[in-house]
Amino acid sequence: MRSGWLSRRWSLVIIGIGIGLSAINIQHLQTEQPPLSAFIGGAVPLVMTLGTVAIGTWVWRQHWDRKAMTRLILWLLFGVGWMTIVGIGLIIYASTGGRPPPHSLYLIGTFASYGSIPGLLTGWVDIQRRDQELSLRQFKQTVESSKDLLAAIDTNHEYLFANNEYRQYHGIETGEIAGRSLADVLDPEEFDRVEPMIETALYGRPVQTEISRENREGEERILDVRLFPLEGSNGDIRGVGASMRDVTEDRKREAAIERESEYRRLMSDVNQALVRSNDIDEIVPLVADLMGSSHYFTCTFIHLLDTAEADVTCARDWTLDSAEVEGLHTDAYVEAVFEAGALTIDDVTEPPFGHHGSEGPSHSGAGIAITHDGEQYGVLTVHVPTGDGLDEEKLDVLETIGNNLGYFIYNRNLAAEHRTFTDIVERIDDPVMLQDRDGTFRVLNDAVADFAGMDRESLIGSDETAFMDETVARTVREMKQRVIETEQPVSYQVSPRFPDGRERTFSTTRYPSVDDQGNVDGTLAICRDVTDLKEHQRQLQVLDRVLRHNVSNNMNVVLGYAEMIRDATSGDLEHHATAIMANSETLLDIADKQRKITEFLSDVPPIGVLDLDEVVTKTVRRVRSTFPTAEIAVHVDERVHVTANRAIGDAIEELLTNSIVHANRDDPSVIIEIRTTGRAATVSVIDTNQTISEMDRGVLRGETISELHHGSGLGLWFVKLVVDHSSGSLAFEENEPRGNVVRIELPRAHDD
Repeated sequence: MRSGWLSRRWSLVIIGIGIGLSAINIQHLQTEQPPLSAFIGGAVPLVMTLGTVAIGTWVWRQHWDRKAMTRLILWLLFGVGWMTIVGIGLIIYASTGGRPPPHSLYLIGTFASYGSIPGLLTGWVDIQRRDQELSLRQFKQTVESSKDLLAAIDTNHEYLFANNEYRQYHGIETGEIAGRSLADVLDPEEFDRVEPMIETALYGRPVQTEISRENREGEERILDVRLFPLEGSNGDIRGVGASMRDVTEDRKREAAIERESEYRRLMSDVNQALVRSNDIDEIVPLVADLMGSSHYFTCTFIHLLDTAEADVTCARDWTLDSAEVEGLHTDAYVEAVFEAGALTIDDVTEPPFGHHGSEGPSHSGAGIAITHDGEQYGVLTVHVPTGDGLDEEKLDVLETIGNNLGYFIYNRNLAAEHRTFTDIVERIDDPVMLQDRDGTFRVLNDAVADFAGMDRESLIGSDETAFMDETVARTVREMKQRVIETEQPVSYQVSPRFPDGRERTFSTTRYPSVDDQGNVDGTLAICRDVTDLKEHQRQLQVLDRVLRHNVSNNMNVVLGYAEMIRDATSGDLEHHATAIMANSETLLDIADKQRKITEFLSDVPPIGVLDLDEVVTKTVRRVRSTFPTAEIAVHVDERVHVTANRAIGDAIEELLTNSIVHANRDDPSVIIEIRTTGRAATVSVIDTNQTISEMDRGVLRGETISELHHGSGLGLWFVKLVVDHSSGSLAFEENEPRGNVVRIELPRAHDD
């Protein structure tokens, strides 16, 4: 505060001196005098005094320190005072008769004004010095605040200065850098690396390079180093300046851009190859070559499951002999890749999946599963150069290529299957047709066109109404709608009348057709012309009805006579008559079961969605009316709908009846259960009877029925036929502690 006050006070003194002398000089100029005298005695001194006022004003504003202020005021007072004395002396000398010459005051003012020259020079020098100091401070602030690492050393490799960023990077405290040797700050290896570059700069040639160096946190950083010679005023080199910029992030970004560009190029080349090629055997080695051509990968293996050999591309300095290639794709390795999808291998030269000998340089790799839509086609194995890792980005690229290759193989296999399927469809005599959801034909074979009496091109876009009578066409539409709604195949028979008057009978199985997303987009029908078979079945049915009628009538007559003999006799005759009656009833039972089987096989009921609880309830009601003394317990988990043949109720009735008639007591007890498990429903018939014979159990397992089987065997065979036509399964197990358990498992309806 005192220094500022003194500075302001003395600045007022300087301004006052300047103003006073300026006023005298102005008056001097106003007097009549020769131009030269006016210029030397008035104008020049006025400029000097105005300069004094300017310096005083500058001092006022800048608050000079006491030392500078004292130096300025002393030189000013000395100059003005001395020249004032000189002026007074000259006036005294020039006085005549004791009288001073005219304008003596102006003369003294002129001399005093010239006396301000030392003060002006002192002020000017101080102002220049202060500007230089300010510039130097600003330069130092700029250097210290710079994010670049800035330093300078002399010819002896000793530091002249280093900015804050440089000191922090090397862990040096402030004020400890000047005079230290560069070799003390850098480790020996780094010093040996930069010393030749420093010597080059000391010879007067700038140097620019990039070096890797760890900072004090132990992080590896990349520095852009620029060395330049420091010259003295006479041009001699006195040291080396260094500007170092941390370009690690820049290089990372550049490397990322380079990687992305290379990955894009690689994927583009692979995809173009996949698009241009139609041959799997051709594309696999080509993809292996493309992968191996990238400097980000070395060895590339593509092993397809349906081939014994792998296509290999190995770059760099690693080679594999045939034995190593053959032993690479072990079952364990392939299974591990398929399980992981993308298997990362830290070192491919070490177990468990050593792809190279351990004597070679260690490097990592990855195994990529080549799959599509659940199908497994092979394994893509890729190695990376030593020192490179497998980051997420690189794995994504490999997975993308593996997926694209899997999609390519899938489509080529699909195309091959389609060609095979088309060839088969074209060669068979059975009509085959693929229709949209609305029923229009998309694909059909020549057999359809032959029966329709139309060419294939005319049929595409139309439906069966173009060549079938309306009644049959309506039945076909209903079957198509059922397939689309249930997403399950349906079997049925129709007898359409064609435009040429022919009537044929077709046994048709219609399947749901699905698109790539798994959605039903139509139906596929395969038809078999069974007109001749139908006629044969009709003739057999007539013969069967006649035979069963005669057998039934004659056996009833035999049964009546045997009953009369039994009632009229005793002893052996009564016993023989009773045996005749029993065998007659058995034969009638066998004939009844044979009738059921014949009718079922002659005209198989259609498959549909059934309420299983309702089917069991109706069946139990019928059996109870036939066997009123029997106890039938029904246990149901939940109401469930199944897809089954409509004769499934008759099959359940056969099992219940079989349990009741083979019971060894007057009040037989049977349990029927309905249980649901996942996508299936199970009907169990449980009794406490004697265990079903091994011969009858063979029927349940699907063994061929022989002439040795009795009536119960035929009944179980009927049950087996119905369950098989319902896409179900039949199983037997012994009940604990006694009895039998027969289970029918049926598929649950799609929308249940």
